[in-house]
Amino acid sequence: VDDSVTAVFQGEPYLLRRSRGYVPVPIALAKNLPPVLACGGELKNTFCLTRKNQAFPSAHTGDLENMATFQYYVSAIDHDCRLLNIAPQIVAYDLHPEYLSSKYAQKLALPQFGVQHHHAHIAAVMAEQNITQPVIGVAYDGTGYGTDGALWGGEFLIADYKQFVRAAHCVYLPLPGGAQAIKEPWRLALWLLDHLFGARLTTLNLPLVHQLPAYWRTLLQATAQNINAPLTSSMGRLFDACAALLGLRQYNNYEGQAAIELERLAGTAAGEILPYRIITGTPHRLDFCPSFAALAEMVQKGADPQYAAASFHDTITAATVNMLKILHRETGLRQVALSGGVFQNMRLLTQLTTDLIKEGLTPLIHRQVPANDGGLSLGQAVIAGENFL
Repeated sequence: VDDSVTAVFQGEPYLLRRSRGYVPVPIALAKNLPPVLACGGELKNTFCLTRKNQAFPSAHTGDLENMATFQYYVSAIDHDCRLLNIAPQIVAYDLHPEYLSSKYAQKLALPQFGVQHHHAHIAAVMAEQNITQPVIGVAYDGTGYGTDGALWGGEFLIADYKQFVRAAHCVYLPLPGGAQAIKEPWRLALWLLDHLFGARLTTLNLPLVHQLPAYWRTLLQATAQNINAPLTSSMGRLFDACAALLGLRQYNNYEGQAAIELERLAGTAAGEILPYRIITGTPHRLDFCPSFAALAEMVQKGADPQYAAASFHDTITAATVNMLKILHRETGLRQVALSGGVFQNMRLLTQLTTDLIKEGLTPLIHRQVPANDGGLSLGQAVIAGENFL
């Protein structure tokens, strides 16, 4: 069993990995549910079993990206079912068609229930806090399969356990080169600069522009023709792109590296709120392209990189709060559930929860499972269980 990993937020543990020391301690639920096996996601996988009003998230499995880990995952499910004396009557899984956990679930001879990735994130917070009424959910992460086939990750949901409405999201941007753009943040940053400055791109005095590989024009041409350039609303990718634009990191050696280094650079420094747009509609959209234009100009003028990084954090916070104020006026809901891997950023989490309270809104955060995909299985379990009651 892996060791648990936790940060400290407001004087209490804030889990990054729930494993040794926490498992198999159950999480108390608001009501009795049928026995569910929730199979979790792909990265930082956990599964979850339910018995009456108890949920049993598993120990950290890891990333389901090779056969050895997958075989361990299958054996761990069998072990926990026997240990806890639970015979699942329902299986829940993520909607992503290529997740090994989802493929495993769909082969089981049980009633099946697919759960949208970000709905599961928000439901996990609700389940921890025994919330039974709808909430406004903010799910900020790297990637989650959306109901429209795009890669979601900057989502505002009006949600309960039965259903959700996508009330707002970050505008769609292409991921040049697909999954490679996750490992190479310069790709999205390049696209943003080309989108914002066009032919002026090569004249920009930015570290990123000076470090571009020889094939950058080919990459932009392929992206313009929608070749291996899936659309994403991911907040995590925006943090990566900011780190690349500031010259902080062009290539990730591990997941989330660029965003982690951007948070570290910002520290507790003061910044300014950069331009951004809220595009009203159904759903509303948050557009941070003006923020990246301002960042590019800021860097060219020799601004302190720490000030620029702090300004990006302040802008994300301000835009999120303003969108939530709109949704509060439209729905009357005051409780705001915050989930997704981006909320492992302690500066963002601190700023956002503080500002929400000032606006009379009630932030709900994770305390018993991680905000990252390690908490997905709990959300999947309660959603599936509620829908089969």
